[in-house]
Amino acid sequence: MKKRLAFIIPYTSLGVVGFFRGINEYKYNYKNAFDSYENDCKKYPDCKFNKPIFLYLNSFFNGTYGTLMYLNPFFIPVFIYKEFYRLEVNVRGLDEEKKTRKYNEVF
Repeated sequence: MKKRLAFIIPYTSLGVVGFFRGINEYKYNYKNAFDSYENDCKKYPDCKFNKPIFLYLNSFFNGTYGTLMYLNPFFIPVFIYKEFYRLEVNVRGLDEEKKTRKYNEVF
């Protein structure tokens, strides 16, 4: 029983982290699309561009994508690197780095 829990708890936690990272990636991409839309509307006053819409369904499926990627044993070395990268950014207080694509993408 203890061996089973020793496997299930870290594996489940890794899936939760992947879901969280997937949702954060969707939020980051949406924010960039919305900022681009606002800048285009400032340049062109008639603003005939399509306004980006935040969809919870897309956010959920991006989170599911993150979970599947994090639970895939083949990609674990890549995500260990990414998590240590994020840890260093947070420990050193590099707030500008948190706004980059590299920091926010799942894979």
